[in-house]
Amino acid sequence: APRPTTWSTGATSGAVISAVSSPTMLVDTLTRCISPISPSRCFKSPEKQRAPSQQRKQMPKLLLVAFEGFELLDAFGPLELLLLAGYSVTIAAPTNGVVRGGVVGSEACKSEAAKLEVRSCVPVVASHSLVEALSQKWDLLLVPGGQGTRALVGDEPFLATLALLCDASAAVASVCTGSALLAAAGVLDGRKATTNKRGWAWVTESSKRAATVEWTPRARWVADRTGGKLCATSSGVAAGLG
Repeated sequence: APRPTTWSTGATSGAVISAVSSPTMLVDTLTRCISPISPSRCFKSPEKQRAPSQQRKQMPKLLLVAFEGFELLDAFGPLELLLLAGYSVTIAAPTNGVVRGGVVGSEACKSEAAKLEVRSCVPVVASHSLVEALSQKWDLLLVPGGQGTRALVGDEPFLATLALLCDASAAVASVCTGSALLAAAGVLDGRKATTNKRGWAWVTESSKRAATVEWTPRARWVADRTGGKLCATSSGVAAGLG
């Protein structure tokens, strides 16, 4: 398989960008860069594993930011692989309880609050509100895309909380139009990033702060480490898989 092209923006910024034309994608980078647990641990025989209490102490913590109208594959594709890599997963939403994810496309399922239309609507239970999630530190925060990003990109209370959650996370990642929310929250200020190419025009102009992002059009994913903190953004839907 062809190797990804990687280049550095220089010693002063510390940003490293990977423009990937091969099938290697975002999850592979996240598991290699920030997971202390090898995926092979999931398949070791029971006698070689540590006691469950010891395993739980070492499991890195992932926070999924869910919202009405998030894209299911954006969230649960990467989550399945990261669970195999040893992450524990918590789902948080603007308010705890049920949020609905789906596939954008028809009028089969409507949310008046978010003014969006999704097909194959699936209820997902968020155990925490975003504010409640601020009481913890996270190893990785994942923001999916979806039609619901259109309503949230101008929601100042949501964006302020998202910015605080990103500050409380060792690494941040987005899939598809989730990068529009990170940009609007100021998380991508001065960083390189990418997004869904079909939604490129909307994402890159979706907020005033989106103009401060160095958008990279020819990349399946971009991993920026400016300031020593990983912010990884990926293209649409399945580009979040590896």
